[in-house]
Amino acid sequence: MKLARVCLCLSILSGVMMTAVVAGCGESASITTAPSLSVSYPTTQVTQTEKRIDPCSLITKGEAEAVLGNPAIEPKSTSRSCTYHSSVDELQQFSVTVEQGGRGTYDTETKQNQACGANPQPVPSLGNYACSANNTVMFLKKDLVIVIMGVGTFDQNSFIGLGEKAANRIP
Repeated sequence: MKLARVCLCLSILSGVMMTAVVAGCGESASITTAPSLSVSYPTTQVTQTEKRIDPCSLITKGEAEAVLGNPAIEPKSTSRSCTYHSSVDELQQFSVTVEQGGRGTYDTETKQNQACGANPQPVPSLGNYACSANNTVMFLKKDLVIVIMGVGTFDQNSFIGLGEKAANRIP
């Protein structure tokens, strides 16, 4: 049978597909290689907003003191968060955190990590992507997620007010 004499090879070598053209045994075979493929993946660009935001610049010391109900010690800052402590009650504190990642980060924090609790309350004054619960306010502004989270006893509305002030300071 003529088909019994036909050889066919198909292999993938180092990402380049090589196929042998069907040839009868004993005959020469030609090999054709597929052109090199160039694949590009989307990259996350760091925006000017992310480079410039100092978390301590979003809330003033006076605003922090109003929420704490006591004088505040100088805030402690890291590259993405700023923590305000009461000078009277060391357990009374809150932090302002700036996270990159936009909507994906917001969704992860609210759904998987339940940053605003199991039943987050929307905060219309902070936009469509904002929640508030349990000494926490979180919102999306441009490509940044801002989280204000407290330890101690706080009025939740005062945290919403801090969120509104912080949102207005994001360029």
